[in-house]
Amino acid sequence: MKEHILSFLVFLFLSKKGWCQDQTTQEDAWRQRYICPPNFIRLGHSCYYFSSEIATWHNAHFECRDLQSQLASLESQWEDQTVLNYLNKPEFATLNRWVGGIYNWSTRQWTWGSSAEVMPYNGFMTQDFPTASRWHCVYLDSSSNYHWKHTLCTTMMHYICEARQTRVHDPNEIVIH
Repeated sequence: MKEHILSFLVFLFLSKKGWCQDQTTQEDAWRQRYICPPNFIRLGHSCYYFSSEIATWHNAHFECRDLQSQLASLESQWEDQTVLNYLNKPEFATLNRWVGGIYNWSTRQWTWGSSAEVMPYNGFMTQDFPTASRWHCVYLDSSSNYHWKHTLCTTMMHYICEARQTRVHDPNEIVIH
């Protein structure tokens, strides 16, 4: 009997110290330390804004900048799939949406408009390239399960902005410099 009481007291002590937290509690604590800007949705480790208005790719770029963000750069298959899963929710309107990719005619490569970096990952189903010397930008096509497609950047459509999460400092946290 004493062993059971002692085991219970050790468990309580460890629980109070946070050593027996389950995964959900740790994730909740992490979520409390990082927040998204107003009107942004947390998906994975980024924050996304799904516009209700339409714009050309270039205007969408500046709309995102006004929100201290950028057109979404889906830089991995995981991130691409996470956004695709969110857009495929039944309650979400099926709309084409701009993301941050733009075709660089001088290098003949797809790049991210916010950084001009070449895309190491892209979600195109086929690797077709623009044939005319016009600006082409990347969008998520609602009719093809939100796979990547490209069209003229002057086309009007909805867009997705991406922002980093902001760390909220805990006043009880001890920081050593």
